[in-house]
Amino acid sequence: MARGDLIEIQHRNADGEWERYGCIRIIQANKTKSTESVSASREVSAQRVTFRVAWHRQLEAIEHDMDCYRILWRGVTWDVQGYDDFMYRHMTVDLEAVSYG
Repeated sequence: MARGDLIEIQHRNADGEWERYGCIRIIQANKTKSTESVSASREVSAQRVTFRVAWHRQLEAIEHDMDCYRILWRGVTWDVQGYDDFMYRHMTVDLEAVSYG
């Protein structure tokens, strides 16, 4: 079970390098979709996971600049593609992420 796992949130700095932005425990991780496709004569798979975490002010930056954030979880890098602070209640945040591999 993923509940309580730590995820590391990374931010791309001005030099284009990834650096640690913070760590947070997940409330729930839910695999939402897996796909496979062929691109440039090779098979590409993608997995989508939604990470539910407790809201924290530091997370708000992700909503407006998702391209500069990613998640490291269980040794896999996940690109953040969605941010949902339900009705802006600041209770939980769902971070939708995708991993290619």
